[in-house]
Amino acid sequence: MEADFWQDKWVNNLIGFHQTDYHPWLDLIAKHKNNAHLFVPLCGKSLDMWPLAQRYDKLAAAELSEIACVDFFKEAKLQPQVDSKGLYNRYSLQRSPFDISIWQGDYFGLTNQQLAIGQQVDIFDRAAMIALPALMRDDYVSQLKTLFKHATLFLLTLEFDQQELSGPPFSIDETVIEQSFSFADSIELLATSELSDKIFAQRKLKVSHLVESLYLIKW
Repeated sequence: MEADFWQDKWVNNLIGFHQTDYHPWLDLIAKHKNNAHLFVPLCGKSLDMWPLAQRYDKLAAAELSEIACVDFFKEAKLQPQVDSKGLYNRYSLQRSPFDISIWQGDYFGLTNQQLAIGQQVDIFDRAAMIALPALMRDDYVSQLKTLFKHATLFLLTLEFDQQELSGPPFSIDETVIEQSFSFADSIELLATSELSDKIFAQRKLKVSHLVESLYLIKW
């Protein structure tokens, strides 16, 4: 899924992947919070960032689409400060109950120095890794490892028969996770749920079974 693919989705408002409510496992994630700062990769305009920002001193996120960044604050009726930082625009709220910064641009080019949230963080991935085909997953994980020396990753996945759906989203099972995060100190399954209605975000997926899981990965 190259950049143009996702840019076109936002331009044409084809955002059936956008979740219209908070994830029900946010309270469970809060119980396992391990660090003061949070990073949200490929964040879109996820509503989850608001309750998460209440639980962390700083939240930094990365998003390709300018439309998503603008809409995230517009729909909350908040006016962010927008700064040009080289190839990126930073949308931020720092003089409010929330310390949120969204870096609009290429996730794969970001540096830890830009994010300025330290080398040890929590990471929340609701629908980033499952949006990427197999050939891009290694680069995605490698960038996380490059950005943060130590991290606690809350990774939400979907499992289904990939032959029934070309993707995105893409099916990620335990074997894929163990291969992708072979460097991790620990991998733990925190929760799993059979989605009997086959609905993910705003789409009903044409698959025979659909399972959502939450993994806690530390390195």
